[in-house]
Amino acid sequence: MKSKHQTGRKFTARDVQLIVSNPVYAGVGIYAAMVPEEMWIAAAIIAIKQQGANFWLDVQTNIVKWLNVPDDNTTTLCTRFQKAYEAADKDEVREATLKGFLHDLRLLCKA
Repeated sequence: MKSKHQTGRKFTARDVQLIVSNPVYAGVGIYAAMVPEEMWIAAAIIAIKQQGANFWLDVQTNIVKWLNVPDDNTTTLCTRFQKAYEAADKDEVREATLKGFLHDLRLLCKA
């Protein structure tokens, strides 16, 4: 018997991308981490390479808004992240940029 919340449809690749891209799974906001930060960062790097930084950043912007971070802070964080990420020329720098993004997002969610 299905619950009323089950739709019966299978996950699509996009569904999985959106889940993996969600920083909540790395312990942002009031939520406990369900995946290690390093795993979330590695998945983010792959997703950005596959879908591009704009797609990934759109997902982040929507999630940050869902977390009730004020719009000015959302725009500042996402714009700063995008510039830093696009300027990065090595995966190590991209990892550090994503780690900083998570750190700043966690601080904004506590404010």
